[in-house]
Amino acid sequence: MKRPIRDGFFLVWRHQRLVWWIFFVNLLLGFFASHCAWHRAALFVGQKPLRGELSRRFDATVFIELL
Repeated sequence: MKRPIRDGFFLVWRHQRLVWWIFFVNLLLGFFASHCAWHRAALFVGQKPLRGELSRRFDATVFIELL
């Protein structure tokens, strides 16, 4: 069992530049995918009655409404 783990580690180490490139592309795509939903949620939570309610305590009905 030790040999496959060691071989996998050395394979990742050898292609470290590719692994980091994939990581940063994933990070960028994740940011773009979540930005629209975050913006909409910020507009929704920005309404005064809901903002105060969510900042004081967690309310499941407001959270479901937000979803």
